[in-house]
Amino acid sequence: MMYILIPWILAAICNAGMDIIAHKYHQSIFVKWNQHFWNPNASWTNKYKSKTSREPKFFGSTTFLVFTTDAWHLFQFLSNSFMVITIMIALSQVKDLVWWEYLIEFAILKVVWGMWFELFYKYIFRSN
Repeated sequence: MMYILIPWILAAICNAGMDIIAHKYHQSIFVKWNQHFWNPNASWTNKYKSKTSREPKFFGSTTFLVFTTDAWHLFQFLSNSFMVITIMIALSQVKDLVWWEYLIEFAILKVVWGMWFELFYKYIFRSN
């Protein structure tokens, strides 16, 4: 049970990081850190070539590598990854895999999550 709790707690901590950055940044410990990465009012532009352009700064900066551009997306990536790891640990109690099979399962779960997220975020939930 302890093996499941550790990544689950880390996911919750990362989720708290996302929320404090998004909603109470100026009351957070992150206000003293690099504004271009931690301040959501500034860091959102890191994924684009310029503040007025929506052209990606580099390949993947607006999709699968967005976690490298700002703290909110990094916390999101880590939170989701820790949840996937929790699921994988629970599944390992049912079936025994070799170490590299866990890496493949991790990658598959992350890709499936990303595909469904992109589908709904970019197309289905948009009104225009």
